[in-house]
Amino acid sequence: MKKVGLVAISMFVITSCAFGTGWTLTGSVASPAADARGICYDTPYVLSVLCDGTVPRIYNLSNPTQYLTLPIPSGVWGLTPGGGGIWVSNRSNNYIYNLTAAGSLLSSFQCPKNGPADLSRGYAGDICVAIPAENRFYDLSSAGSIVASYAGPGSYLTGIEISNPVTDAIFGDPQTHKVYVLGYGSFAFNNPVSVTGARTTRLAEWDPVVVIDGSSNYIYYYRFYGQQAVVPASLGKVKAVYR
Repeated sequence: MKKVGLVAISMFVITSCAFGTGWTLTGSVASPAADARGICYDTPYVLSVLCDGTVPRIYNLSNPTQYLTLPIPSGVWGLTPGGGGIWVSNRSNNYIYNLTAAGSLLSSFQCPKNGPADLSRGYAGDICVAIPAENRFYDLSSAGSIVASYAGPGSYLTGIEISNPVTDAIFGDPQTHKVYVLGYGSFAFNNPVSVTGARTTRLAEWDPVVVIDGSSNYIYYYRFYGQQAVVPASLGKVKAVYR
């Protein structure tokens, strides 16, 4: 078993250099294995990708020879740090797992909603999970209780990265073919199954936003240049329903 190391991103293919105002594609890289599903930063600028398969694995994207084999069934999707280790969602059995950084199982619970997709650190609770069929994401406790729920901006929410569900969040929607970044508009993207982002010390800019394309099995990097965008009216308001 090889462990995922905390190594900074060091290499990707530059695909665009015509930086203007707004969202710009700055690079892409092939997934280290088939069926890339979840992506997250372990710490700022340390990126890992979850790949489904007969045996699910988490790869260090900077050094794909470093990977962590997970002791859970295939059918995985979401990946995020938290709870003393890492969280992984599984759509095949509707479970969410909390594992140590070495891959040992800490706990698990059945997702209170069917079809869990991408995961993010929690805001009101311990963990957020996207439910595409409802176009919502749910903030859950470590035991799986619903703490709050929020509507997605599109129509079929698959990818989430939540700092604040009303002001600072990234959403991916394969039906609208867009990635939404609250406060910074949106950009076109074919099949965003998972999204993540890292903050810089500059004024509220995502640098970069990273997206998995579920159709090509590639990982794409986007960066915002210029003035902060106005959230389009079409995004509507992300409303919370507390329970």
